[in-house]
Amino acid sequence: MQITKIMRLSVCLLVFTICLFSYLYKQNDLTRLKMQVPKINKQLQAINEEIRQLQYEIDQFENPARLMEMACHPDFNHLKHPLIKDIETIPEGVVLSYPRNDLEIDGPACIRNR
Repeated sequence: MQITKIMRLSVCLLVFTICLFSYLYKQNDLTRLKMQVPKINKQLQAINEEIRQLQYEIDQFENPARLMEMACHPDFNHLKHPLIKDIETIPEGVVLSYPRNDLEIDGPACIRNR
């Protein structure tokens, strides 16, 4: 009788200890992840800043005044402005007036053929 009570108590303590250590392990993982958040946040801010900087450089490079200035350089003398008859435009409403299923079946060529 005494041995069974001691065995039950031992098993209960063992299960309780396993649960306790499991809980502590999960808490340690959570704390480790919380400690990584500021580091990842700094990396995210650095990446966002780099994106803004690159977008600014793209905007500066694609600036029409800069492009016209580059056209005057000898490196780009072989380039010429297209003639008005060579420029093709599609009115904005044309694409929107066709049914969507028609565009999906025929692809982009259906707009040119009609």
